[in-house]
Amino acid sequence: MMYIAAWNWFDEFQRSAQDSGDIERQRLPALAYQAWRYQDANQFRMASETFKEGPDLARKLHERCWELFFDYWCAQGMLYHTRQIQEALDALMRLTVRAHKPEYALCD
Repeated sequence: MMYIAAWNWFDEFQRSAQDSGDIERQRLPALAYQAWRYQDANQFRMASETFKEGPDLARKLHERCWELFFDYWCAQGMLYHTRQIQEALDALMRLTVRAHKPEYALCD
C-alpha cells in the first residue's frame, strides 16, 4: 500500500521559506493559517478576504501551486461557509480546468 502525505508540500515549502529567511514566501502559509483561524472563529468574511490575498501574492512570487491552493480554499469557503453555491461551483470548475494546464503540472 502506498501512502501519500498530501500536506508534505505545504510543510516542506514552509520549512524552506523559514530556513532561507524568505519573508515573502513565509507569508503564503501564514495567510492560510490566519484564514483558517478566522474560519474557526466563524469570521467567514475575514477568512475569505484573507484567502483572496493568497493568489495575488503567489502570482507575484511565481508560486503556481499556491495560486491553486488559495483559489481552492476561496471556493471551499463559498461552498461550505457562505453558501454561495453557484459561485463556488463556477470557481471550482474554472479551477479544475486551470489545474490541468501544463504550467500547473508540478502541482499534484
